[in-house]
Amino acid sequence: MKTPKLFTRRELVQGLASIPLLGTMLQSARAAAAGVSPVRFCFLTFGNGIHGDWAPAETGTTFKLTPYISTLEPIRSRITILKNLTLIADRNQGHYYPTRALLTGWNVKNQPGNAGADEYAHSTTASMDQVIAERIAATARTPVHSLQVANFLGSGSKWVLTYSTGTPAVPLPPERDPLAAFNRLVAKFVPQTGDPVADRARMQAQMVEGKSVLDGVRADVASLSARAGSARPQMQAYLAALQMVEEGFRTDGQSGSSCKNTPAAPAGGVWTSATVRQHQAIQRRHADVVAFAFSCGLTRVATLQMSEFTCHYPFQFIDQTYEAHNLSHYVSLSSTSMPTSERIRLITEHSRYWLGEFTYFVQKLGSIPEGTGTVLDNSLALVAPANGNSDLHTGRNTPFILAGGAGGQLRNGRVIDCGRRNHNDLLVSVAHMMGFPDVKSFGDPSLNKGPLPL
Repeated sequence: MKTPKLFTRRELVQGLASIPLLGTMLQSARAAAAGVSPVRFCFLTFGNGIHGDWAPAETGTTFKLTPYISTLEPIRSRITILKNLTLIADRNQGHYYPTRALLTGWNVKNQPGNAGADEYAHSTTASMDQVIAERIAATARTPVHSLQVANFLGSGSKWVLTYSTGTPAVPLPPERDPLAAFNRLVAKFVPQTGDPVADRARMQAQMVEGKSVLDGVRADVASLSARAGSARPQMQAYLAALQMVEEGFRTDGQSGSSCKNTPAAPAGGVWTSATVRQHQAIQRRHADVVAFAFSCGLTRVATLQMSEFTCHYPFQFIDQTYEAHNLSHYVSLSSTSMPTSERIRLITEHSRYWLGEFTYFVQKLGSIPEGTGTVLDNSLALVAPANGNSDLHTGRNTPFILAGGAGGQLRNGRVIDCGRRNHNDLLVSVAHMMGFPDVKSFGDPSLNKGPLPL
């Protein structure tokens, strides 16, 4: 049977006219060639917390990674580890309050208009990622205001991490399907029907056939590349980044299966043995999509939630069979005869997995050339779990780990002792590195002392 054409050249040209994606790539390539690439920010997070003894004993540039964070070793020279930083005032905070606090700097119970709210309440104030995105949009609009993606089962309000500016703040649910997120970025190449399921199926069918979204606009690509001048190598790097993402969707990176056999992020019910083992494949496609968006100037702000804030399924993707949330309570759990030492060994594998995926993302940014360096040199990536001690649900000594050069503003390969300051001060520091030094405090004013000495 003859395969129907997925799009026409006229549709593609019309798409380029309405949102010139290739033009955006060329503009970004020229900026990179001139050494004026903007700083991008991505916040990554994972649930259930971490072992309380995660932090290196040392500070400064000579330090030893503990077993809980040892998968950071390949990028140790590109990271800054912040220890003794407190998340929402160090109290037993459960799993859901931190969802709101990580980027808003508030315990929702203390927010204006939210007094005494329960743990499922939405934030009444904006999250830092959206404050930054809104400020960027005021002066240097990007095709995509910000990108929110997530790799988890839950779709309810309790999993929301990021909130828009404005009064009241609007919760921004993340996109859990990496192919749908990619489709959004290149939507003008593949005309949309208004039906996300149909649009995803069409993109998927195109990739199964080995086609690229660039196939119909090769002449436009050649024309733009010819006009790129000194930015031509950078333009080619961006096009290669796009093709790399497409190739990732064609194969899952492990079994080599066609993308038609790679499930989307689960839409509901429970993770099964058939789908949960796809966790890493889906996670890495999300990371690839964000890296592509950053490299090509499509957005400068993203959030990537690597799991629910309470993971109630076994981590079969690292060959575990015991329910993950219960393991996170590695000392206080009383409903199992499993020795504490075994629980600690298993929870150690959890944090090693999450930080290994952070390492993958950082290395991906570092693999894309930009100017005389890489996209990582002009990015700021930040990862943190929801609890500093998963057993006790406390915010004390929550690990916050920075990566990237932030355009030359961040000197990495260090451990910094934050002296039990609140993570609100880190959010202020992020705003400064993103080009907004007028931000003097963020979130709960009682928790602010000013930017951290990074």
